[in-house]
Amino acid sequence: MRWFALTCLFFLSTAQPILAGAWLRDKGTGFIATTTTVRSVLPEPDYEVGIYADYGLTEGLNSGLDIYETPGLSGHILAFVRLPLTSPGPKSKLAVELGMGAHHLRHIWRPMYRLGVSWGYGFDTKFSPGWVAAETSIEHRDGQSGPLFKFDAIAGLSSPDRIRPMLQLETAIGQNLPFQWKLTPSLMIPTKGKSTWVIGIQQRSFGTIRTGLKLALWRQF
Repeated sequence: MRWFALTCLFFLSTAQPILAGAWLRDKGTGFIATTTTVRSVLPEPDYEVGIYADYGLTEGLNSGLDIYETPGLSGHILAFVRLPLTSPGPKSKLAVELGMGAHHLRHIWRPMYRLGVSWGYGFDTKFSPGWVAAETSIEHRDGQSGPLFKFDAIAGLSSPDRIRPMLQLETAIGQNLPFQWKLTPSLMIPTKGKSTWVIGIQQRSFGTIRTGLKLALWRQF
């Protein structure tokens, strides 16, 4: 039971769309994503829900909120700020993120803190422009025996007028927990407005049910 709870705590914090990490929002613009991953409905529900948002406070400072919940088990609420580590010009981007908030296991809430560094790179192909991004982070969660280390990576195409593929890898490791991973190939389906639907099949290396359907709605404003 302890191993299962630690696993849930590790992966709840990888919900955010990390493609945004290295590319800061322009001043006065924002992004919000709602996500649900369903692995089972019967005999017992097995699903996760999340909300992620960030906003451009200035040209060099973004703020945001990351909420994720496995109902009845664990979750977190994290507020963060993000700062660039490179100038706006290059295709390759670096940014640092500082976050603080609270996490819970069952109904006991405790403080948590996160420090992360993200990298992003834009590229062109003959089919469509694309991007690749990665983020490494360390978290301290009160009540846990040691820090949490994570590395996530994501790549996709960004043509605005067609269905676009995306592949996301999420990993975590820490004290009393072996290396774990989630892999999610997805399709991004843009709408006529500023919204994008994301549909994917997620495979993970732990848990009783290891395959799930991931649905998300991304909205820019």
